[in-house]
Amino acid sequence: MAGDGEVANGSYFWASGQLIVPEPGIPAMTAAIRELVRSGDITQAGIRCDEA
Repeated sequence: MAGDGEVANGSYFWASGQLIVPEPGIPAMTAAIRELVRSGDITQAGIRCDEA
């Protein structure tokens, strides 16, 4: 991961608890989440919420 949080040639940016995708739509979000899982960064970018 780049030091600024930009990942996959700028296809998304993440910081703890945040995911920003530069284009709208489910396909862009799905691609970003798949890349987070593939790279292992999902454990840092995603924060598990306990069910209430």
